[in-house]
Amino acid sequence: MKKQITAVFVAVLGLGLWVPQANFAQSKGLSFQSEDGEFKAQLKGFFQTQSRTVLESSAKTQSGFANRRIRTDFKANLGKNTELGLFVDYASGTALLQDAYIDATVLPGWKLKSGKFKVLFGLEQTQSPTNVHLTELSFATSLVPNRDLGIELRTAEPIANFNYSIGVFNGVTDGSSADTDTESGKDVFGKISYVPNKSTLIGLSVSTGGRNGSSTLASYKTAAQTTFFKYAGTTADGALTRISPHGYWYGGPFGVYAEYVTVSQALKKGTLALTAQQSAWQITGVYVLTGETPTYGTFETKGNSVELVGRIHQLTVDESVFDNGFADTTTATYSRATGIVAGVNWYLNSNVKLSASAEQVSFDTRVANGAGKETLVTLQSQVTF
Repeated sequence: MKKQITAVFVAVLGLGLWVPQANFAQSKGLSFQSEDGEFKAQLKGFFQTQSRTVLESSAKTQSGFANRRIRTDFKANLGKNTELGLFVDYASGTALLQDAYIDATVLPGWKLKSGKFKVLFGLEQTQSPTNVHLTELSFATSLVPNRDLGIELRTAEPIANFNYSIGVFNGVTDGSSADTDTESGKDVFGKISYVPNKSTLIGLSVSTGGRNGSSTLASYKTAAQTTFFKYAGTTADGALTRISPHGYWYGGPFGVYAEYVTVSQALKKGTLALTAQQSAWQITGVYVLTGETPTYGTFETKGNSVELVGRIHQLTVDESVFDNGFADTTTATYSRATGIVAGVNWYLNSNVKLSASAEQVSFDTRVANGAGKETLVTLQSQVTF
C-alpha cells in the first residue's frame, strides 16, 4: 500500500511538470490543469507537531513529543462533474490511507460520493483537522463514526436554506475508522442542516444499523490517551442507533458551537444481554482578540491573529454496564469523564498556526477505588501548504 500511494504522488508531481498551466499558491498548494480546463488537480498538505505534558494523572500517563498528523490531500477533477480524492497520513511512520473516493454530480445540485471517506455525522468530527479550535477533539467526537466505506448522496449547496445527506456504510465502532467489514449488517445515515447564512448552522444527524457479535467495542480515552473506560468480554450484538443534534454561530469576534451525541447499543456477554445508552456533549466558545471573525471553516488572517478558546465537555457511560458486569473494572474504571479546556491560537500567517491548551479532566466511578483527575498541557505547531 505504501509503494502504491507513493507512486500516485510521484505521478502527480510528474503531471505538475508536464501540464502547461501549473502553479503553487501560498494557501492552495500545488495546482495544475490541462489547456482545455477539463482536467484539474490540486495537491495540499499539513503537519502538526505536539508537546504533551501530563501534570497530573491517575493512570500515570507519560509526557512527550509526537507528530500528531502529517497528511497530504490530493484532489483531481476528472471532467466537469467528477472528483477523485486521496487523503494520506504519515504520522505513524508509514503511509495510512485516510480517504479514497469518487465524488460525482449525478443530478443538478446533488452529489454522490463512494469509497472511503468521513461520515458527515459529528459537528467537530466533520471539520478539517487544520480548522478545529483546540489541539484535541472533544468527548462528543469519541461517540461518532469517523471514516468508513460506503456511499453517500448529499446536496452540493443549500436548498431553501437546508442541506441534506443520506448514506449507507459498512459501520464502525464509536470514534473509529475501518478499511474492512466484519459485519453482515450495514449502517444507514441521514443528516439535515438548517443554514440561514455562512455563519450559522443547526443540524440533526441520525444513524441506525445492526451488529451480529463479531465486531469489537470502543474504549474511551482522554486527550492524554488515558483509557478511562473499556468493556470486558463483551460484544456488540443487535441494534445500534446514534443521534446527534448540533449547531454553531459566529458573529463579530465571537463564535460558539455545541453538540450532543447519544448512542444506543445492544450488548452481549455470555448469556447476558442488555441495551446500553452512552452519551456525550460539548460546548466550545471562541473570541478573536485581534478583531477578525472566527469561523467553522478556514480562518482568514492577515497575520498575527490571536484567538482565545474555551470548552467544557463530558462523556457518560450507562450505569447498567457496570451493574451487570459488562465493564472492565480492573484497568479502566470510570463511568464519567468531564473536561474543562482553555486554549490560545496564534496565526502567524495563513500557513502557520501555533497553539497552546490546558485541560483538566475529572472522573467519576461506580467502583470502590474512587474518583480521579488528569491535567494536560499541550503545545502544537501547525504548517499547511
